[in-house]
Amino acid sequence: RFVGLDKASMIDDDKPFYDCLAKMMPKLDSFIDFGVIRTRPIAVSILREKNQSNYPADALRELILNACMHRDYQSNMPTRFYQFEDRIEIMNPGGLYGKARPDNFPEVNDYRNPIIAQSLKIMGYVNMFNRGISRVKSMMVENGGKEPLFNVDKITAFEVISFSSDKHTDLQEEWGEFPKMFPKIFPKMIDKLIPCCFQYEDKDAIERILGSLTEPKSARELAKVVKCSVRTIKEKYLYKLIQAGLIVMTIPDKPTSKNQKYKLKMDTYII
Repeated sequence: RFVGLDKASMIDDDKPFYDCLAKMMPKLDSFIDFGVIRTRPIAVSILREKNQSNYPADALRELILNACMHRDYQSNMPTRFYQFEDRIEIMNPGGLYGKARPDNFPEVNDYRNPIIAQSLKIMGYVNMFNRGISRVKSMMVENGGKEPLFNVDKITAFEVISFSSDKHTDLQEEWGEFPKMFPKIFPKMIDKLIPCCFQYEDKDAIERILGSLTEPKSARELAKVVKCSVRTIKEKYLYKLIQAGLIVMTIPDKPTSKNQKYKLKMDTYII
C-alpha cells in the first residue's frame, strides 16, 4: 500500500503471500475484508445514512481470483496488488490467452490453466460462466465508483485498475465546483507559469486549455479549443503543463496511445 498516488510515494504496508491456492484463498479473503475495505457512513437524506465502502469486497475478490486463475505460472513475475490512495492496480504475468483477443475481450474467454480454473470452481470461488468482468463493472458502479479499467494491450501481462469510490465521489464534488472556481484561481496558476514555462502571449491559450478540462480530453479535442494543430498543442502546451505539474496523462504508461487523454491533477486548483 502506497501513501500517495504513484509508486514514487512512501510504502505504508507490504504483505507477500506464498502458499498453494487452496490455502491462500482464505488468506486473500481476510486480506480484502480487513486490510483493504474501509466503510464509512454517507448521508442519503436529512434523516438517513447508508454505509459505503471504498471498494466492493466481492468485486476485488473476483479480480484477485481472475489474476490467480489466469496468470502465467511459468513466469517469475509475481502477481502485483498495489493500493494507492485513489485506486488499486492488479497485474498478473501473462496477457490474453488463446481465443481471447483485445478486440473481443471480455465477450470471449479462454483458459491458460484449465485445471486450476476447474479446481477453483469446485471450491466455490468461481463459476466459469464468463460473467466475472460484467459483475465487477456493475458492482463498482453500484458502490458509487466508476467502472474499472482493463488494460489488455500489454503483451506479457494483464492489468486492471479499480478506482476508489471515496475518491470518485470527492472528485465529482470538486469538479462540480471547478467552473465557478477557475476564474479566481487562474491568476495564481499563470503567475507560476510565466515566464518560467511560457511566454505572456500564451496566457489566453493556457486559460482556454485549463478551463476546458472539467473532464479528460484528448489532444485533438484540446487543439480545437485553442485552434491549432495536434502537434502544436502537444509540443507547445501539453508537455509543458505536464512538466509544470498542472495536468497529467490518463494513460501515463503509454504516452502515444490513441486513447490518451489529459486531465487536471486533483490538487491543481488548490493553490
